[in-house]
Formats: sequence, C-alpha cells, structure tokens
Amino acid sequence: MTDYGMFTVPFDVPCSVCSQKRTLIAAVGMSALAPSAKLEPGQRTDKFRLGGDQLLIDANGESKISVQDYAAAMIDELERPAHVRRRFTVGY
Repeated sequence: MTDYGMFTVPFDVPCSVCSQKRTLIAAVGMSALAPSAKLEPGQRTDKFRLGGDQLLIDANGESKISVQDYAAAMIDELERPAHVRRRFTVGY
C-alpha cells in the first residue's frame, strides 16, 4: 500500500517519479492534461493537436497553446473521454 494523503494506492509504486505519476493516474482513474511549453492568453482556434507524453512542437519549432484552446481541449476530454487513466498534452 502506498499512501498519497488523499489517495491510498493498494499496491507498491515503482520508485521513479514518472512511474509514480502514471501509476497514480491509473489507480485513481483520472486523466492528466499537460499544456505546451508556452501557455498564454490568445484566440480560441479549435485547431490544436493532442499528443501523449511528448512535447508537441509546431513547424516553427515552437511549443505553444492559448489558454482558450487549452480550456477547449479540457472540456472536449470531459465531454468525450479519449484519454482515460492517461496523461496527454495539447499544442499547435
């Protein structure tokens, strides 16, 4: 058993931090949405990409997303879950 304060996971978690986060996400059934390197106010375009554990980079070598599109991606996931028990990212 591993105790995380609010959560108690009924099995031992591997010692690496990344593995702990993935195991905790799977154990409690939540999804984790990570923004791009730059998260700034801007326009909502609804023209963003979704990815896994990798940083999304655009054709200009930038990793960015507007707060508005980040929020839209979050609402999309709540309404139509596609990344249950997984971490995913959003960017242009």
